[in-house]
Amino acid sequence: MIEVAGSDSSENAKTCPKHGDVCPWYDEVLALREEVQQLSEQARTDALTGLYNYRYFNEMLACEMERVQRTGQPLSLVLADVDHFKRFNDRHGHELGNKLLQKIAACFGQQLRKLDVACRYGGEEFALVLPATDLFEARAVTQRVRKAVAGISVSDAGSEFSTTMSFGIACYRPSHISSASELVELADAQLYQAKEQGRNRVCVAETQAKVESVTNEEKAALFAALRQDVDTPDS
Repeated sequence: MIEVAGSDSSENAKTCPKHGDVCPWYDEVLALREEVQQLSEQARTDALTGLYNYRYFNEMLACEMERVQRTGQPLSLVLADVDHFKRFNDRHGHELGNKLLQKIAACFGQQLRKLDVACRYGGEEFALVLPATDLFEARAVTQRVRKAVAGISVSDAGSEFSTTMSFGIACYRPSHISSASELVELADAQLYQAKEQGRNRVCVAETQAKVESVTNEEKAALFAALRQDVDTPDS
């Protein structure tokens, strides 16, 4: 790291940390470093909403799935889509549609927990990654988000316009899902079901819901009871 040497004849002398000589490129190096940091942030951030972008979503989801394989903690993925967004744009214009997306992004920031990550998946579709969250916790979080989104609005020429969103949830378990694409496909299938069932709702995979209905603690207690029955001799 480049440091400012206070013991030099010039109080603000800028020296090279390796050789101790005054560095004539000090300010330029700092400016370049700041520019690299800004470019790195822009590369993973959606310009319109300020959320993480699709590229970062793919990278982060892979990392979170790997973490699940190490720790055994659950991971839930939510795919969300603005209902009738094309119709909204056709009626009110793309500028107001963009404002709506920005408000939705801000709503995510207010409603999600600190450990959750919201991404703009593409167009009017979003992805919410919920670490250390099983299917039932994910459904509770998503329902809160859904209700909050239904309560926001954008104004134009004195009129207020609101919208709703549909959500599909899938939970990653290494024993049931083998890849990120499979997890995304499962969440997307639930999003499709939410739209087919009337929109403005949250859908989860029924097969996963049945598996998740028994917690790890309940499974451990059940196995312990069964083991005790086997080990106990008949009287």
